[in-house]
Amino acid sequence: VHGDLRKFEVGVSEVNKKFQILQMQADYTRRVHPLCYYLKLVLGLIFIVISIIWVIHIFVYMLVIVDGIPNYPFLNNILTWLEEKNTGFIAVAAYGFFAYYLLWACMKGNIKFGIRFLCFTFYPMIPNETFMNSFLINVLLFNEWSIALTHFCTIAFGEYTRLTDINNIFCIQLTHMNFFKYFWDYHVFIYILIICFFITAIYLACKPTDRFEVAKMTEKDFEMKPLAQL
Repeated sequence: VHGDLRKFEVGVSEVNKKFQILQMQADYTRRVHPLCYYLKLVLGLIFIVISIIWVIHIFVYMLVIVDGIPNYPFLNNILTWLEEKNTGFIAVAAYGFFAYYLLWACMKGNIKFGIRFLCFTFYPMIPNETFMNSFLINVLLFNEWSIALTHFCTIAFGEYTRLTDINNIFCIQLTHMNFFKYFWDYHVFIYILIICFFITAIYLACKPTDRFEVAKMTEKDFEMKPLAQL
């Protein structure tokens, strides 16, 4: 029953998207703004570059360790240089930009994962169509992601966040706990992140759209089962 319900939710979401496209086609001059698509193209290219920069930074600073020292600071050098040139506000803005990009990627990934694999109920946030319970679930997920991303960014920008309280908590105290220190010594979480990244990239390259064959579904697929069978 739960699997059929999730399929139905995905089907409704896809039908709503197609209906919105049909509405835009029916009233092209009033509803369609061509500049928006050019802006999305530019943002897509920028996000690709940011993703590549993150992967390079993870490899050269967090995975390649020589004699206990990261191979190359990469983004840390840029942020530290900005801090030394009395442009610390730009360094803070850049730090926040990279961190918020990961937060946005987590939100997008949650929706993509829920739609494609149907292993749990997804809660997409649609303008003017988001219910309060869906909004609260996304807020809860955001809170959970924020803690993990704060930890990750503190480690990823270890040289920039040095001598701070949060660096002392995440990079010193937490990494020396009796149980978790083995995960940090062997970079278990970082390897899981990189593996998931490449698997997702390959999968999205092979199947880039969320097409759901609603037309092939029949009333039998969504008929309500008797309570005795639940």
